[in-house]
Amino acid sequence: MNMLTSGAPRATVYTTLGQTLRVPLRPEAPENQFISWFNGQLAANPGFPLRVRSILLVAGRAPCPDCRQALRQFLSRWQLAGKLRIVGAELAGSGACGCRLQAASPPASALEVLLGEAEQELVGPYRRVRGHHIHQSGSYGSGDARRTNPNHQAAVAMQQGVPGFTEAQHRRASAVQRHLNRGYRGRDLREKTGGVTVAARGPGRLPATPSQGFEDLKAYYALRAAGKSPAEAYQLVMQSARQLAAAGAQPVRVPSR
Repeated sequence: MNMLTSGAPRATVYTTLGQTLRVPLRPEAPENQFISWFNGQLAANPGFPLRVRSILLVAGRAPCPDCRQALRQFLSRWQLAGKLRIVGAELAGSGACGCRLQAASPPASALEVLLGEAEQELVGPYRRVRGHHIHQSGSYGSGDARRTNPNHQAAVAMQQGVPGFTEAQHRRASAVQRHLNRGYRGRDLREKTGGVTVAARGPGRLPATPSQGFEDLKAYYALRAAGKSPAEAYQLVMQSARQLAAAGAQPVRVPSR
């Protein structure tokens, strides 16, 4: 057995600082997951590509030739294409790995398809991706969101526990939501999470009136704390807000957590 290709798919990133970053991947479309993970690192630290010394992608079934080329094209933005090594059983022919290159309409470059698949893998209706609701679902129901929010399953969510949105990122996003809720409800606090500081102080007390504006703000800063860039966070909030408007969903409370 070739020990290099045995075990679960994974990427290993070696840095100039001597760190070794190990990224577990699922068997399906590992290149998509690696791109999502890389974009997450880039959002959290724009200088991250400068620290990359080499990248090893191990997959039981390697990406097809076009996907390999697209992955190298993606990495070439930071002069990293020559630092990538892919190990796995190679497949002949465009789309042989199961990507949508052949079905792309209108015709798209391999990189456009690959980036599109990476994005679609992470974001979608909660019923499909599970994970983190972009807008806190608990704000749109009178009690437990699963039972009282009729839009819970259809709302836009981001898959969590994957390279592009890890459990640590999800915890930071949830913490900022919680801090904003508590501050809005009248609690004095000053909390910093993932570069986002939430502060509330003073004797004044107003009813915690639910509003879509507050929910948009909360969603945006939760994503920023999770490492999303301003443009990424704004795009995700707007995508979710459009779904909420189409569903006629309105916030009915400010959760206590």
